[in-house]
Amino acid sequence: MDTVEIHPVWRTSSPGFYTIQSWTELPGDLYHGNYTAYIEVEIRGFGELTGAVVDESTGEGISANLNFYHQEVSDEIPLASASTILPSGEYSLDLMAGEYRIEVTPVVPYNEIDFSGVNVPVNQTTEFDMELHPADILLVDDDLGMAYDTFLVSSLNSIGVESYHWDRDLDGELSGNAQLFDMCLWMTGNDSATTLLQTDKDELAQFLEAGGNLILSGQNIGDDLGANDPFLNDYLRVQHELDYVAGQFFLEGETGHPISDGTTLFLIGSGGAGNQNSQSSCSPLSGAEVVYRYQNAPNPIGAVCYYDQINDYHTVFLAFGIEAVSGMGGTTPRSELLTNIFEWWGFTVDAEISPAEVVADFQLLSAYPNPFNPSTAIGYKLQAASNVNLTVYDITGREVVRLVEGFQTAGSHCVIFDGEDLASGIYFVRLTVEGGQPMVTKMLLIK
Repeated sequence: MDTVEIHPVWRTSSPGFYTIQSWTELPGDLYHGNYTAYIEVEIRGFGELTGAVVDESTGEGISANLNFYHQEVSDEIPLASASTILPSGEYSLDLMAGEYRIEVTPVVPYNEIDFSGVNVPVNQTTEFDMELHPADILLVDDDLGMAYDTFLVSSLNSIGVESYHWDRDLDGELSGNAQLFDMCLWMTGNDSATTLLQTDKDELAQFLEAGGNLILSGQNIGDDLGANDPFLNDYLRVQHELDYVAGQFFLEGETGHPISDGTTLFLIGSGGAGNQNSQSSCSPLSGAEVVYRYQNAPNPIGAVCYYDQINDYHTVFLAFGIEAVSGMGGTTPRSELLTNIFEWWGFTVDAEISPAEVVADFQLLSAYPNPFNPSTAIGYKLQAASNVNLTVYDITGREVVRLVEGFQTAGSHCVIFDGEDLASGIYFVRLTVEGGQPMVTKMLLIK
């Protein structure tokens, strides 16, 4: 295709619809009608959009990247982009007239947010300021990609607490960003070998020394770090005891304790991740307090809290995965546990807590047989037709096979998982249904 440059540049004095006629004339042509092209164009005109991205409380400017999507052109490809200028957080650019959606990607601790219905009139300057609220809590997702963090996000949302999600594997080290928050929830899922690296412990130590408040949760943290780990001993005032508290899935709150009095936690059920296979125990060191004990004798301790008066920080250590707290059978839901912890820290949670956090629109049944060799049947039930994803992962969190992906009708379903070419070991099957929380169950392949 040949490219030609048209002269002179044509400018219109007003917006509207125009017809452009073009043709070519070759030597000897008597009639150029066969070479005529007609192009219908709409001239929109331009307007100026200015404003600032600021913190809603302090009014300070925020560094952010802005994408502008013209609602009559494309909602996927931005028509223009800009960045704010510090220290004011201001931006300014000329845009084709029309209605826009503005996608704002700010720095930590602010979450990405969209503003819709922003109108840019022709030949006018429109001012549009955007006020952002920093996230309430830093949620560090350190579960080796198992998506157990979705259970925490759901619970935090249900009590009106906004979280900033940091994927430790994808986003890397925090590099001082933890200190931008007052609260941090760090969960390690099934990780048993790299629960907290030294750089992670250094980051959390600086966070606590700055007056931060920490929930540290994971069934293998103590087993991985050991009983004499300086970070656990000195900063959380907790000591690891048993690597595995076999058969213990109920925890009773400590009488009179502001976090746990009158509460019971259950680590099994569809309301939780269902991933507890090595929940451990711990003990408080000087200055710390027992929060939860496992229900069955000899009642080993499952959770410890500590308040440091010198640096004014609070910690709660859970020797099990908080993602597994299900709230089933009338036990305490995650949302209530989190609310109690936040209020002990001095933060007020206004949202009403529902005793039933999860509406069971679907159910993941246990694999049968389990243990198995080489195949097993995985059953699940759908209350309504929906998009379904059924995926198997190995113990490292690597995806092994995607058994189901697509739309399925309501009712009972069964899929055969064949482990003929796989090594013996523990595997997890994860069921995700559109609009619901994922469910996970464990399978054991023995050859």
